[in-house]
Amino acid sequence: MPNYFEDKGLNLDTTYYCRVASVNRDNRQSEPSQQTSAHTSAMNRTPPGPVQDLGVVRQSKDTLVVYWHKSPEPDVARYLIYRSESKDLAASAEPIAQVKPTEFFLQLYRDTGLQPGHTYRYKVLPEDWAGNRQQRSAVTVAATPR
Repeated sequence: MPNYFEDKGLNLDTTYYCRVASVNRDNRQSEPSQQTSAHTSAMNRTPPGPVQDLGVVRQSKDTLVVYWHKSPEPDVARYLIYRSESKDLAASAEPIAQVKPTEFFLQLYRDTGLQPGHTYRYKVLPEDWAGNRQQRSAVTVAATPR
């Protein structure tokens, strides 16, 4: 079975050089291989990963606070917030808000003007500066108190 190494977090439009050496059980290293190079694409085509730990906190009869962990990816430009009262969240084609990432670990969106005693579903999709949008999101559900 071949061994491989995937190098992540590389800069766009950059040439990288590498050499490979093996190490045996006695911790002895072989001579390094010939140098090879690879050039990364000038275009970012990969969307950010999905948000993690999406949840909702009830604040009042007309306000819910949606929260999630900040994406570790440095190129996230915004988080798009979607809300629906139906079980099919896809019916909500347009986001209700865009949230810029903050320096804090926990990202928040305060949804106000809601109806008391209603159930709301939320999803959050991160989008990067190149316009690549994640299409998958967990869905979180909460009801406003009566």
